Amino acid sequence: KMSRIYYIGQVVPVDGVAAKTGFVPIGQATAFTGNFDCNGYELRDFHVCSNMRSVGVLGFTSGSGKTTKIKSVGHTIIKFGYVGTDSQRCGLIGSNESSRTVLDSYSIGSVSGTGNSNTQVGGIVGRNSSSSQVNDSYSIGSISGAGNSNTWIGGIVGYNVSSSQVNNSYSTGSISGTGNSST
Repeated sequence: KMSRIYYIGQVVPVDGVAAKTGFVPIGQATAFTGNFDCNGYELRDFHVCSNMRSVGVLGFTSGSGKTTKIKSVGHTIIKFGYVGTDSQRCGLIGSNESSRTVLDSYSIGSVSGTGNSNTQVGGIVGRNSSSSQVNDSYSIGSISGAGNSNTWIGGIVGYNVSSSQVNNSYSTGSISGTGNSST
């Protein structure tokens, strides 16, 4: 169910996942509207590889007053080849919207995204919008993105818009991008 509260109860190794298919993001056609909490544990050693619009452990999240606490080590998240004209997002969380808060989260791994236009790639969140927040979080690893036009890349958030905020958070590691308006 997309509106439930999810808690992780142990370290979760998601190994043995095929390189071309990988872990399927939670929340794609329907937004994930529940709370997600790693509860002090980590997601470890997994691969997400998708051509969907919003790619990450959580693809598309929404919900006023809802929170996400996600901790991940050793992941590879790759977003490629979405053929639609809408924005394309990639991060540990692809899109964080509607006054939702990501807090006490970290990403230690690589995130890479490519798309036709409006490509948004971040270490924690690809797109943070509609008064949403990322607080007390960090990203360590390589972040890269490429697009034909309007490419936004950031260590924590790729594209922060509509009164959204990033507070008490930092990123270390390499950030690279190509395209028109790459930041």
